[in-house]
Amino acid sequence: MNGYNIKEFSISSLRKCFDCYFQNSPNFGFTLRDNVTIGDDPYNSKDDEVIDAVKAAQAIDILHKAPQGLDTYLTRMFSDDGMELSDGQHQKIALARTFYNDRTIILLDEPSSSLDPKAESKLFETIKKLCTKKTVFFTSHRLSNINLADRILVLAEGKIVENGTKEELLKLGQCFSELYQYQAEKFN
Repeated sequence: MNGYNIKEFSISSLRKCFDCYFQNSPNFGFTLRDNVTIGDDPYNSKDDEVIDAVKAAQAIDILHKAPQGLDTYLTRMFSDDGMELSDGQHQKIALARTFYNDRTIILLDEPSSSLDPKAESKLFETIKKLCTKKTVFFTSHRLSNINLADRILVLAEGKIVENGTKEELLKLGQCFSELYQYQAEKFN
């Protein structure tokens, strides 16, 4: 890692480099603040840092509708004033948690699967802007998202079967090219 043998790093220091967003990341019956800062000490969180993460995840509309702001519960289980969120809203809050942690390596599993096309576009613009000095891996079945990628890895049966830029993989005329053409035909 950066020229050093990975065995020279402690497991805990390596874990502090990574953050993951999973397609079905749960949110909890806690407050909006606690859901974004989970894993850190929410009592030491600064409102502006939490709000920045919420904005980055395109979730500011959720905060604006929250009756108690960051202290609004994301369920009515513990508070009658809590909010019930849609799947897309839950996805945005889970993404806010990923952005809040500000790690150097981010793994995103289908980060826009429950978002409408406009929100998806804004999210990927934000990822591109926020992650210029980070390593980001994201999975996607929507090939419209590949324009962000420096490299594309095509997986089949748990193995990398193709690796390259969009142009390189299209020239190969194999799996990626076939998938790309299939999706492109839908727009012609």
